[in-house]
Amino acid sequence: ENLKSLNEQRALAAEEENRVIVDHMPVWLNMTNTTRCNLSCIMCNQAYGRIDTIQMEPEIYQQIVREFYPFLRTVQLTAIGEPMMTPHLPSLIDDMLRDGVSLEMVTNGTLMKGDRLLEMLAAVASQVIISLDGATAATFNSIREGADFDTILSNIERFNQFRFARP
Repeated sequence: ENLKSLNEQRALAAEEENRVIVDHMPVWLNMTNTTRCNLSCIMCNQAYGRIDTIQMEPEIYQQIVREFYPFLRTVQLTAIGEPMMTPHLPSLIDDMLRDGVSLEMVTNGTLMKGDRLLEMLAAVASQVIISLDGATAATFNSIREGADFDTILSNIERFNQFRFARP
């Protein structure tokens, strides 16, 4: 924690002073572990085959954990793709919990299932954004092919049960 605090202080000082050259490590990291997605949404390039499906190699991930996690406050999973499709997600969450790193993610909410996983997510997540592209089931289901509006709402309710049970 002390290393994270010192790093954050350096980052804030560098930002305040508008430095071009900084002497700190990142405090926030966006990490794309996979570009896979389980849906075909009308507005997404992935649905049209314009995004290659790739996954981060385990060795690269372990290097990030070794070199960055001691300094990081927050990791955001996946800039494109569905973060809940990250290979070995429970293991990644264990790494975050062990190293005091919080999780941010934007998800389609379809894979937020299973009490153990939801409990882990509630323990580590500082921000979970669930994409809902419509206020009615008909609109949502027409946009997010492969998803079901009512299932997503149920997944959100179940996640919130774990989240609200935490201090």
